Amino acid sequence: MTDGGAPRLRDLLLPQIQKLSSAKNAYMLDAFLDWLHGAFSASPSADVQETAARREIVKSLLDMLVSFKELFASTTTQTRAHQWAQPVNTVRGDPNVAISLINKCLQYDNAPLALSLLEKMVNQALRTATKLGTVEAPATLSAASTNVILDIVVAVIPGVKPLFEAKGIDVGPQLARMAEAAVTVKLAVLKTKAAGAVVSREELASLLDFTKGLSNANALLGLIIEGLKSLPWNEKTWTLCLEEFHSRRASNEAIFGPHVLEMSKLYAQKASVQASSYYGVTSASANATKAMKLCYLTGGPESFVIVLSRILEPKHENYITNVLVPLIPELKALATTHNVALTRAPFSEAIQRIVAFLRAADKDTVQLYRIGAPKVNHVRSEVSTKIPAAYLTLETVRTSPQTLNVKKAAEIARAGKWGSLIAQGRKVLASIGNDALLRSMWGPAYATALGPLLTQEQRAVPVRVQSVPAPAAAPKVPAKRKADTRDVIEIDSD
Repeated sequence: MTDGGAPRLRDLLLPQIQKLSSAKNAYMLDAFLDWLHGAFSASPSADVQETAARREIVKSLLDMLVSFKELFASTTTQTRAHQWAQPVNTVRGDPNVAISLINKCLQYDNAPLALSLLEKMVNQALRTATKLGTVEAPATLSAASTNVILDIVVAVIPGVKPLFEAKGIDVGPQLARMAEAAVTVKLAVLKTKAAGAVVSREELASLLDFTKGLSNANALLGLIIEGLKSLPWNEKTWTLCLEEFHSRRASNEAIFGPHVLEMSKLYAQKASVQASSYYGVTSASANATKAMKLCYLTGGPESFVIVLSRILEPKHENYITNVLVPLIPELKALATTHNVALTRAPFSEAIQRIVAFLRAADKDTVQLYRIGAPKVNHVRSEVSTKIPAAYLTLETVRTSPQTLNVKKAAEIARAGKWGSLIAQGRKVLASIGNDALLRSMWGPAYATALGPLLTQEQRAVPVRVQSVPAPAAAPKVPAKRKADTRDVIEIDSD
């Protein structure tokens, strides 16, 4: 630094560097700047002109370097789905370029340049977000460009915030605007996903975590939640969102609470609760159990009764025995989990309805579901030669393949169904609980509601009215359909 010092270097060497530098050799300029700044720092000077010249040189070199750097830099990698698949180019953003450049500006005492770089990135992110809000956005913005924006912004915000804070510079407003742009871009990308595509739990958690520590965190959370709620219905995505929002509810009830309850109610209305059915035999539904648990967990009784009313709708002749009856242990377990007495609404009402359905079940008709025309004809032929027509009525249903309904005459049905029905009913009552619990649950209606399902010993004990208060917050299960009471016979003996 002798022989004219920094002023001579500024006047003679700096113009040559400016003339010869380019984007191709920017790495050399970067290295030279680091070396020169190190040399200046190692030999501080008290001379005013020397110090001013040094600052001017560093500033000029930084300005040059910045002009050659791409703040939204990207990298391209090739991936294969399997060994023989064609390679696919994947473009991702590289946030290290922008972070290191801003850090260099701050370390080299050029905070105004660092702030201008940050502002430039904010504006570019906002332009992308605005463009995605237009009708032509999907056609004009590639997945690669949106990936680059998101990769960089999501990393730059937490990357540069402490750098500016260390210099006593508040960049909260800039980071808030950049974050809002990133959230807008991300939600727009999710909306363009193919139908049926599922938002992963990790993707969702990362998006929510991204807002932490920002001045507009609550506003961003609201934007994210509303954006996800506006996506086309996808049960898996909705379930993941509902579970994730509920898990964060304790830390921010004001933001997540109302949305969770609203989403839980919609889930209760739309979630699949169908049981699987093969050849007319319906099996217990894991979907129904899952829906009940999630609704009570996230929406309490208010959401639970909505999904329960959908489940308590007998759809097939064997739906009651194969789906609703196995649901009783699940209801008991759920009540225990949430510390709710089984004798209180809505659990008591659900169990009472299942038992009522069981007693009123119409067993007169057997459906041979989609057995096909050859088998339908075979059954008709066998029945016509062996059973009097007065005892059975055969009805062909024009499904594909054909279904055959076989209806017994009333006297035949009565003669055959009560033994199995009573045995099953008593088994159901035993699964609910002891006799004291049953009396508490049914109250004064105990004898008439359970009728022939009671044993002789149970009927011998007089009914004592017990007051079982229901909690005010527990809504009742809506009754959508009256139980079918055809061919129900009251019998007094075991």
